[in-house]
Amino acid sequence: MDLRKTLTDTGYVTIGIAVLGFQQAQVRRRDLQQRITDSGGCLNARARDGRARIESLQQTVDGIAQSVRGRIEPVVDQVVEQALRVQTVITRAA
Repeated sequence: MDLRKTLTDTGYVTIGIAVLGFQQAQVRRRDLQQRITDSGGCLNARARDGRARIESLQQTVDGIAQSVRGRIEPVVDQVVEQALRVQTVITRAA
């Protein structure tokens, strides 16, 4: 078992899940945006308001995704460093 690879993979999976969540939010936003656009006519004012809300939500989701990524990456790096230290100790002991 390669502890470093396992921990690195775990970090990447975590980041991947965050990215997938962000992408799903974007797809839902685009879907909603398309539905609003298709409504047309008298709903233009509401569509603009909805678009503004969606864009605000997108910025919020972007910020959260960047925050999550910013928090996860250093932890993954630390875990990998710790794993390398443990692996070095184990290798020396063997």
